[in-house]
Amino acid sequence: MSIKFPPDFDPFYPITQTRKFDDVLFGIVPIKERENLPNSENNPLNLNAIWEIPHKLGDEIRWQFDALGKGRILEGQIDNGAHLLNRGKIYIGKNARIFPGAVLNAENGPIYISENVIIEPNAVLTGPLFIGENSLIRSCSQISECSIGQVCKIGGEVAETMIQGYTNKQHSGFLGHAVIGEWCNLGADTTNSDLKNNYSNIIVRGVDTGSQFVGLMMGDHCKTAIGTLFNTGTVVGVGSLLFGKGLLPNEIKPFSWGTTRKWASFEQFLETAKIVMARRNVAMGAEEEKTLREIFED
Repeated sequence: MSIKFPPDFDPFYPITQTRKFDDVLFGIVPIKERENLPNSENNPLNLNAIWEIPHKLGDEIRWQFDALGKGRILEGQIDNGAHLLNRGKIYIGKNARIFPGAVLNAENGPIYISENVIIEPNAVLTGPLFIGENSLIRSCSQISECSIGQVCKIGGEVAETMIQGYTNKQHSGFLGHAVIGEWCNLGADTTNSDLKNNYSNIIVRGVDTGSQFVGLMMGDHCKTAIGTLFNTGTVVGVGSLLFGKGLLPNEIKPFSWGTTRKWASFEQFLETAKIVMARRNVAMGAEEEKTLREIFED
């Protein structure tokens, strides 16, 4: 299906509000690093819009994993009682730990576990899958066909989803066919729908995606209250702090407070963002602050 975009429509909004498209993590490496992988000339990037990312993520991880040649390298600690299926398609980096009861199922695609990752007991991970450095996968999670960036804490059910670094979704709740930015925190039982009950194509910002499966698209520095519910194809602008009854609106402006107000000031938002980042020993750079301020004042 050929997608027709309105004038001035950024097809990768909101993930590109705060970063260049080439800096987006897609699979195991950022987009700008794809060209350095072997045989990249025969695997051109074919993305037209943000909602296509989850659908093409699995094949991208398969190709990148093979290109990196990481199969059957198990450098981390694998406890007795952990189950690895199809070890030839599993990579476990140094100082990673797989606890008893965890299942890594690579029968449908490879699993790449980066350095210092912790997989807690009874988590079920199904490939194709990438987990970035220093991330934590909570006990009893169900994670499948995802790309999860560095220093994330992920729990509940997450499927066909791309999460940039430094984002937390530690508790129960479902994310599917979603794209989530950096420095987000999703409260317990935050859930998105990714399929309409009438199985019709999902409309995003007035554009027919041509797909029955589209979940949540969320920019950087967003937070949700416990029990937050998102409808199919919901788009959330950067810096939003969300709460409310029932399904939230399908389009939420940047720096929303709830769904009808805005942060009282940029300084109020900035103070919170810097506290969050300091907890991970990261300081906000001047360029990022400038970009966020410009979005707030737009």
